[in-house]
Amino acid sequence: MSIPGNFSINPIRINPSTHCATIKTHTDSDFLIVGSGLAGSCLAWQIDQLGLSYRIFNDPNRAAASQTAAGFINPITGKWMTKSWEIDRLLPTAKNFYSTIERQLNCSIHHPLAIRRFFIRPEDAARASRKIKNPRYSPYLEKVLPLGSDVCAIKDSFGSLIIGGGVWLDVPEFLHQLQSYFKKKGTLIESALDYDQLSPPNQSSQLTWEYRGLRAKTVIFCQGIHSLENPFFNYLDIRPIKGEMLTLELPDLRLQPGLYHKKRWLHALPNAKAEVEDTCHRFRFGASYAEGVSDRDPSPAAKASLLEILKTMTDHPPRILEHKVGIRPSTRDAVPLIAQHPEYPSLYAINGLGSKGTASAPSLALQLLKKLGYGD
Repeated sequence: MSIPGNFSINPIRINPSTHCATIKTHTDSDFLIVGSGLAGSCLAWQIDQLGLSYRIFNDPNRAAASQTAAGFINPITGKWMTKSWEIDRLLPTAKNFYSTIERQLNCSIHHPLAIRRFFIRPEDAARASRKIKNPRYSPYLEKVLPLGSDVCAIKDSFGSLIIGGGVWLDVPEFLHQLQSYFKKKGTLIESALDYDQLSPPNQSSQLTWEYRGLRAKTVIFCQGIHSLENPFFNYLDIRPIKGEMLTLELPDLRLQPGLYHKKRWLHALPNAKAEVEDTCHRFRFGASYAEGVSDRDPSPAAKASLLEILKTMTDHPPRILEHKVGIRPSTRDAVPLIAQHPEYPSLYAINGLGSKGTASAPSLALQLLKKLGYGD
């Protein structure tokens, strides 16, 4: 299994803080994981599959970016239509990881994702035509469609590009399946963690981390933006990015399930209520992007901006079913990180997954476990 070797690893400092949690039993574990979003859940599953012992904290009162994550793996991104960071390594690892969970838990969580990107400027078609000749892009760039070809219900201004290799992870269902599994195994602790009660190992009497009767050899924080409140890792350069997404009904818009991109993405969801077979009338649309913003209130301005962009794709009026907000944790260079604490070598953090956590979380978990001497 291929594991990227160039995730960032940063040194951190310490400040005091408080939270609360309750554990009544004395338990020894190999790992204590704090946070059960994408990163924490992927890590706990990998540890479980290695036959190691673990406990995973999930604070039910904390909003998690994973709960509102789009869940896409899109191999081609950005204005210049470049390959997504490390996609050649991350994609096969992620697909194998999610497929394994589906087989073992008898569930359906990830799906192939058809992607069509509509050009928004005349030069986009020429750029895509050059890219498609590059062997490095051959696994992902399938076809450049000139203006007016393969007509669908999205407004076509300058032609479009068919992108292969896309994946959609149903993130809420993924988290539900894994948390149910962890509950059955008795490894999920649904509570906040009180940092003041987390006692580090020392050279004399205490050889492990201790927390209210729980002992663990290694502690790993997977908290996303909440790491800014963590006294062990609050100096990580984690930057909040507020993203807002709309769930819509567009009963008059006939589209096959997939991802349609024109400035923003429109995700046509498979829907049994569709009036025409293999079409959809329920969609997700987004996402807005507000760097440095961490409030969780839905923004009327972001909503209005998204609806204006939607008009460039279709004239059909939407019915808004839901307006969601997620705060994505990112880094200065948009590369996720694994941080080892400079004072406590058995204390780690995984963070900074940003909008590409669906692709990177499985490999991050594997990389950290490999660093700790587990796995291939």
